[in-house]
Amino acid sequence: MAVCEDKEQDPRIRRIASSIRVVPDFPKKGIMFQDITTLLLDPKAFKDTADLFVERYTGKGISVVAGEFLDHLVFGSSAMSALSSSPFCDASVSVPRPSSH
Repeated sequence: MAVCEDKEQDPRIRRIASSIRVVPDFPKKGIMFQDITTLLLDPKAFKDTADLFVERYTGKGISVVAGEFLDHLVFGSSAMSALSSSPFCDASVSVPRPSSH
């Protein structure tokens, strides 16, 4: 589970944090990789995540949403759709994932 310390925060944040798998020592010793694959498999946590993004940025005049990594694409495209922004700009690159770690 990802760290979630503030006891007064939105309950959705605890649900999101508890759905994130922590992979110790990936991709190298000493790094605690936050794997969102498990969050993507939890429909409620995924919706909570997208809703929090939308709530935070509604009314901010956003005209484009861009993302560099796969998780940005997933969450950015969801937020873009809800915010009725211009098309999502995919600026992705290839990165290692702990799929078999």
